[in-house]
Amino acid sequence: MYKHFLVWCICALQPWVTMAQDVEKYHDLVNRAELYITENNEEKALMLYQEAFKERFGHFSKDYYNALLCAIQMKADSLCIEYTQALAKRGVPVSFFNQAHLQYAGSVKNISALYEEISTGIDKNLVDTLKLMILEDQQYRGDNLAQEGRIRTIDELNYTRVVRILKEYGYPSEQLTGTNMMRNGRRIGTRNDFDVILTHQLKNGHCELMEYLEHSLRSGSLNPEVFVTHATYCFDEEQRLGCFNKNQVVYFQIDSLIFTCDSPNETSVNKTRKQYYLCSLDDLKRKYILLSTKRENNPIRFTATIPLRIGN
Repeated sequence: MYKHFLVWCICALQPWVTMAQDVEKYHDLVNRAELYITENNEEKALMLYQEAFKERFGHFSKDYYNALLCAIQMKADSLCIEYTQALAKRGVPVSFFNQAHLQYAGSVKNISALYEEISTGIDKNLVDTLKLMILEDQQYRGDNLAQEGRIRTIDELNYTRVVRILKEYGYPSEQLTGTNMMRNGRRIGTRNDFDVILTHQLKNGHCELMEYLEHSLRSGSLNPEVFVTHATYCFDEEQRLGCFNKNQVVYFQIDSLIFTCDSPNETSVNKTRKQYYLCSLDDLKRKYILLSTKRENNPIRFTATIPLRIGN
């Protein structure tokens, strides 16, 4: 009897283990692709993106976007169409592709016509629910002290909604809610309204929600870099994911001084980062150097948060 039960448990866990391995492979391939981008080797980066997108889950808009940039650079027309379609299915607006660095994609395939050919899986009811939640969440937060009671009441209501959403959907993926657009629709973001609401719940001490988030991370619907922003509030001191506290920050600048990890700490931090599909700190620094050279004009999108913090 016990042996039969043990065999059943192993069989039940197998799909979960396989999925986690697929997700880990995906993020490893994407990291390697991004490193090739820092070397201006879009051809090799594009090959890795093609391999990554074969993995069996939804993938992320920022990766489709970077892959599209590589496809444009290589004049890979069929891939331009494929990655533009992938973004369109997540609600990225037609106007996004009017930007100069993306216009080649429109010359390959009329973007408006392409939108007419696809259907999205965006859940309008879920999106409307999230809009209502963020509206209520932000209603009184401009005056935290005077409105403390109302804020607490809304947070309690939103907690019930958050738990219901996580139980039904897991973390609301881009396939369900669409891609978050920033800077008047000119940039692709990785965080959305649900993340703002989650942040307030975790700050209130609801760290039990991290179990749902980790499950979503392992199943591929939650971006590791977004996971980091939530884990910061609930991880133990030993679970450091960056050089400072438990976050993504690699450099800390005060006036003309720049502080970063020392080698022994980097080894420890990298072990923790690997558990959550995050690239090493050395890799992150290489990407940051590229981002910092042409911060405003560089179209490449690597991380949810720029790993640099400047303060007094």
